[in-house]
Amino acid sequence: MAHDAFGVEVESPSVLRKTLSKSSETVRPARSQQEVDDASQQRCLSLSPSMPLLETWFGAALVKIGTWGGDRGSPCDITVAPQRLESISLRWGKVIDWISFSYRDRDGKLHTVGPWGGNGKGEGDETITLGPHEYVTEVVGTIGPIGDFTHTISSLKFVTNRATYGPFGRGAGASFSVPVLNNASIVGMFARAGDFLDAIGFYILPF
Repeated sequence: MAHDAFGVEVESPSVLRKTLSKSSETVRPARSQQEVDDASQQRCLSLSPSMPLLETWFGAALVKIGTWGGDRGSPCDITVAPQRLESISLRWGKVIDWISFSYRDRDGKLHTVGPWGGNGKGEGDETITLGPHEYVTEVVGTIGPIGDFTHTISSLKFVTNRATYGPFGRGAGASFSVPVLNNASIVGMFARAGDFLDAIGFYILPF
């Protein structure tokens, strides 16, 4: 049985559960910023293709949902549970070239991960910096082709309680939407990435 970075049992595409001990520090000890960044890059390793799945880390009521997109590239993930999303950066053109983001953990420590994807010049770079009381309530995107890649993330739009950012990318292909129910927000991401952003998924945390 495989496990994700937080010790959740993974058996795609079913709903997965694992009861954690009362002391969650024994599950995931704190790491330095450099360790997190290094580990995030090292998580982009060759594993089996992922399918849409839902995982729940009951220790913090953290929900992991996705991915949407293709199965090329390598899996990329975080190693410390997110508490609040602070910023999102991406490069886009015909498709999304790469994405990175920063988030705070439950201790308030800031982590920056990525960029996940290639080094394409793209048509634009964007950075979204969330306000102190701003949070992401929905992500809308499209899945489309580029070259020999039949399924990549071709656009992304982020909706918060204060504003709408995007869409970024030309947006060719099939659309998908990730709305968040009341009293929750998107606090982090995971992905598959190589030359482009091939697939993306999200961490959702209730308030």
